[in-house]
Formats: sequence, structure tokens, C-alpha cells
Amino acid sequence: MMTGGVSGAGYRAAGDNGGYTLLEVLVALLILGTALGAVFGGMYQAKRASWQADERLTAIRLLHNLLQNDALLKESVDTGAVDGRVPGEEDWEYLLAAEELVIETGEALTEAADAVAADAVEKDAPRDEAAAVGEPVEIPNMYRITACVIHRTPTREKPFCLERWRRK
Repeated sequence: MMTGGVSGAGYRAAGDNGGYTLLEVLVALLILGTALGAVFGGMYQAKRASWQADERLTAIRLLHNLLQNDALLKESVDTGAVDGRVPGEEDWEYLLAAEELVIETGEALTEAADAVAADAVEKDAPRDEAAAVGEPVEIPNMYRITACVIHRTPTREKPFCLERWRRK
């Protein structure tokens, strides 16, 4: 250590016990704060992604259970729609809506719609001639089921919906 002379970078005053200067401490705190901010920000993003994935997984499980409930599906086909609270699940509600299946045809869909219609129609039931391209085709005895579960919290309402086709 140099004693006397001009004090500046790399020089310490006489009697200095080797501690850090205020500037060095502030720079270290700034670096530490930046690093901790990045770590905790990443942890928050990971936790938020985990919450969202958990909510989606719960919605998928509830939708699967709804679509396996034949009595509920039959009621939705008979009445057009059924809704209510999901039993055993706080903050979750469901809606099942059913409507006759009508397909907007295009060239590629016409053959597929005819095949489904031929399979769905009873053998002795009269069958309409194939619809012209671009005309809607009603598929007998088939329904479009729209199943939704809604997660309602005091701050938001998040729906999760899907559509399935089902025979009557």
C-alpha cells in the first residue's frame, strides 16, 4: 500500500484497514439486485405457467367427464341445452348445447358428408339426393354437441369449450 501522495484509484489512505468503498458496495448491490430480480421474475413466470396449465388440465378433465355422462348428453339433445354447477368443483360451471348436425359442404366435404349421412340414415328411411356443392347438408340422427366449462372467480371468468359430433 502506498502512503501519502494523491488519493485516487488504486491508492488507499494511511490507516485504511482494507474495507470496501461506498461505490464498490453500491455496484455490488446493484449487480445482486439485478440478478435476484431476474431469478424471481423467472420464478414468477414459471409459477404463472403452472397455474394456467393446472387450470387447463382441470378443464380438460371436467369436459371429458361431461362428455362421458350419457344422461346429461341425452338431456342436452332432448332440451337443446343443459347447464349447472360442476359437482365437487368449486368455481366451475358447465354448459352443454346440442343442435342437429348441419355441414356446410364444399367439394372436399360433399363425399364425406354423403358417407356419414348414408351410415346414419336407417335403411328404410327416405334419403335426399346429394346436395349441390356449397349447400348445407343436414346429417340425420347426428348432433353437434358444444361442451363448455367455465371457471368463475371473483376477478375473472374463463371458458373452455369444445365441439363433438354424436349420434342420437
